[in-house]
Amino acid sequence: MINHHIQFKQHGYQFDAISNLCVYNPNSQNLDSIIMYLNPGLNVLEATITGKSVDFRREGQVLSIKHTLQPQDSIFIKIHYTGYIAP
Repeated sequence: MINHHIQFKQHGYQFDAISNLCVYNPNSQNLDSIIMYLNPGLNVLEATITGKSVDFRREGQVLSIKHTLQPQDSIFIKIHYTGYIAP
């Protein structure tokens, strides 16, 4: 990850956030998917890559976005999520 900017709004114990990320593949091989970790109390509402909605899968705290990232390439990902921080 090269850059991460978060827009955050709190409503009591709940919050709404948008993470804008620039993800880079420093490897010499393609990445078939992008794996991130997010607190399980947070629900992902939408994920976009360069402004287009993409499918994602969530298992516990693992967020998997199916997208091929070429070697030495970078992309911009936006993730909109809401919820609370689970202990």
